[in-house]
Amino acid sequence: MAKSPRAARLRILVLALIATVVMVAAGVIVIRATGNPFGGECVDSYSCAEFLTGGECLQQGDGSYCSRYCDVDAECPNGWTCGEAYPTVLGMETSALDSICVIAGALPAR
Repeated sequence: MAKSPRAARLRILVLALIATVVMVAAGVIVIRATGNPFGGECVDSYSCAEFLTGGECLQQGDGSYCSRYCDVDAECPNGWTCGEAYPTVLGMETSALDSICVIAGALPAR
């Protein structure tokens, strides 16, 4: 029996959906494997291993480093504090002020 056009379209749609999920999963794996760790240098958020799980690139002073979002100081490592900052996306600092772990005593560049 020949397949109906509707069944063929549905099969193509399912295969496209599966391919999309596989590509996204591969992207997550690549970012996690090749990205810099918390506190490491970065160009933008995509250079941070924790990017897709709450990590961001933060420009502070003359450099940029990988950080993560927070609500309280206890969520940040020793020597860091939860402060307001502007994460960097695609190499540009955003205008979206958010709470992110920053080096204690340092103010984010603006």
